[in-house]
Amino acid sequence: MLVPGILLLVCVLAVLGNWIIRLDKPASVPFMEELYFAKYPAIDCIEVYEFGYQGCVLLGETTDPELIGRYVSAHRWEDTYAICCDEATAYVFKEYANGWSVGDSRLPRGKTRYNNRKFAAVQKEILGTLLEDEIP
Repeated sequence: MLVPGILLLVCVLAVLGNWIIRLDKPASVPFMEELYFAKYPAIDCIEVYEFGYQGCVLLGETTDPELIGRYVSAHRWEDTYAICCDEATAYVFKEYANGWSVGDSRLPRGKTRYNNRKFAAVQKEILGTLLEDEIP
């Protein structure tokens, strides 16, 4: 009786592990892509703020359709447990569609992971273009 129980537990853990690994690639999880695009149908502007407990400072915004397209297609997932208190947050990305706020995302400092790697890379690309514009 103990062996079938252990075998069942191993199978459940294997399925759960596979599911967790696949979450980093939402396109491989059928319903995740549909949920993402239903939530963010037409982002046309992203404002980037440097996070601070005294208030966020606007670094700039992008309306570049190609860059925003990569941001949307990166299929973000968020680890809400990691951002519960914003301790590691460095930047906040506010998303707008036709002037209306439709969401936001955060980029952590250090090695903390809030989002999947592809999404974080696009966030860093947006941040890089904004900071590049500031350099004389």
